[in-house]
Amino acid sequence: MSASAERLYELLPAVYRIRDAENGYPLRGLVAVLSEQLDVVDADIAALYENWFIETADRWVVPYIGDLVATRTLATAALEDEVGLSVLSRRFSQRAYVANTIRYRRRKGTAAVLEQVAFDVTGWRARAVEFFQLLATNQYMKHVRPANVASPDLRRGSALTRLDGPFDRAAHTIDVRNLGSDHEPGHRAIGRGRYNVPHVGLFLWRLQPYRVQAGWARAVDAGSAGFTFHPLGLDEPLFNPPRTEREISHLAAEPDVPGRLPRLDLVDELDAVRQAEVDGETPPAGAFFRDDSIPFAVSYATAADPDTLVEVPSDQISICDLSVWRRPLPTRAYRPKAGGHASA
Repeated sequence: MSASAERLYELLPAVYRIRDAENGYPLRGLVAVLSEQLDVVDADIAALYENWFIETADRWVVPYIGDLVATRTLATAALEDEVGLSVLSRRFSQRAYVANTIRYRRRKGTAAVLEQVAFDVTGWRARAVEFFQLLATNQYMKHVRPANVASPDLRRGSALTRLDGPFDRAAHTIDVRNLGSDHEPGHRAIGRGRYNVPHVGLFLWRLQPYRVQAGWARAVDAGSAGFTFHPLGLDEPLFNPPRTEREISHLAAEPDVPGRLPRLDLVDELDAVRQAEVDGETPPAGAFFRDDSIPFAVSYATAADPDTLVEVPSDQISICDLSVWRRPLPTRAYRPKAGGHASA
């Protein structure tokens, strides 16, 4: 007797169970037959509940869920029939396509979904910016934006380098002019009318980063101590390997796009690593120098073993402007926190 049949049998009054035992348990056998049908009904109810969700629905339910959310280009050949699945349904599954459409529908009208759609359509990393959040206006006290300040901090050079870019955080005066030019029909004036209340901008990175493994540096001049990352000696910038965004509601940050590595931010991150070592603390995970992805590494070969490359630790790398570069001091002092010990 199954567990469900036993539970159903225990619900009967004790007098009937006693008389059933005296007659050789005929009632118990009837309850066992009824419990089998009860298990079938319970399984069907559980399956109906699972079919409400695209992640757990049966294959034949997926097209119907797609029709409810107006999913286009849904292959009707994926329906299951008496013979079996069609060739198309065996090769391709529409489940992920419908699930992705549901994600779009749930966040319709938000900047996050505009950013995700731009990435899915073009294959380029995207950043959506709502320009009304960058306007220099009086803020509502129930919805204060502390990062939106009218006067930017001129001492923060990294923030000034992002002006009018996708990661600009400085406040701007409103520009109510039309985006189009009055002189040339169909021409779009760059930057004109951008910072307005109804405007949303999409920034796309068409250039993709390509990682070079064990690339050889090139000396700038004969006998010089300066080298370039480019093997031909070209003055080429380094780009950030983009980080994968795991949630559609997450707006792209600078580490999520293949943009140029910001020099001043790298300086701040490496200084934070050195300061943490002086204080005896765990170095913080930076936006670019992180454990799962290091944007670049510097290695060198010794005269004793020229075939073996020794990697320079990231905390020993100096980031600076090479146009006015001078050989740095061999050490740099970092003041520890209260109770610490000084080191360099």
